[in-house]
Amino acid sequence: MDAETLFVWHFWRDGEGHWQQQDLTGDGEIPLPCSDGVLTLPQIYRGVF
Repeated sequence: MDAETLFVWHFWRDGEGHWQQQDLTGDGEIPLPCSDGVLTLPQIYRGVF
């Protein structure tokens, strides 16, 4: 997470157990398969700026 811009490094394990990484900016979304939903960067940063 970055304090000045909407930016997150998203790390997760794929179906085979290998680590994956994705850089998200702006209106990016992080999938939440356990709850069948998503978390957006604006939701993460709400109240920070």
